[in-house]
Amino acid sequence: MKMAAAAIFLAALAFLAAGCGKKETKTVTAAVDYDLTVMDRDLVPAFMYQMYENPEEYEGKTVRMNGLYYVGYQKERGEYHHYCYVQDTMGCCGQSMEFIWGDGSRRYPDEYPAVNERITVQGIFEAYRRDGSRDTEGRLRDAVLEIRRETEESAGKPLVK
Repeated sequence: MKMAAAAIFLAALAFLAAGCGKKETKTVTAAVDYDLTVMDRDLVPAFMYQMYENPEEYEGKTVRMNGLYYVGYQKERGEYHHYCYVQDTMGCCGQSMEFIWGDGSRRYPDEYPAVNERITVQGIFEAYRRDGSRDTEGRLRDAVLEIRRETEESAGKPLVK
């Protein structure tokens, strides 16, 4: 079973590397501690919630996930924050994970995917606090981003309700 899953995974990576749109992306090849791409879609938001509730358990671990790209703008600091949003199968519940693509030097919007574009992101989970905040947040640093091609099954369907 694992061999079949690995073969499918490698074939999918080869397909993605063949041409994923107009943005430059890297193919993810590093070892992964938590591969959310193979989890049941209804479990992923709950798992991500667990990561936020117990960040010390996941600190420094490599995480890979599929989702939709979106961006937030923090007006007070003039900063863009980039996220991978994961919905459950009903589209009613979801969770997002902030990520920093590579060293963080890419410029938005020129070097980022379109909002709601399907992505795969892989990076190292870190817990942090924004200046002045008492809340601990989590994000993926040193992330690698892949833009995923739309499948026939999903063509024409809204990505975020």
